[in-house]
Amino acid sequence: ASDLTLPSEKPPTEGRPLLDLAAASGLGLRELRNRCERAYILHVLAREGWNLSAAARALGLQRTYLHAKVAALGIARPR
Repeated sequence: ASDLTLPSEKPPTEGRPLLDLAAASGLGLRELRNRCERAYILHVLAREGWNLSAAARALGLQRTYLHAKVAALGIARPR
């Protein structure tokens, strides 16, 4: 396929600090992804006053999916 474009061998510099932090963590991809998702969902929930419908809209998710994700990631509303 002559129209196949291969990525350059130079790594992208955009997001590099995050990539360096991720590499230094020593975590596997699944655990790193779960921790990142959890932190970002917690951030959005706090910003939206723990309104799950508003948080789901802000995240671009269906409310029912966010409920499932919150449960799967062990996120509980602070008391």
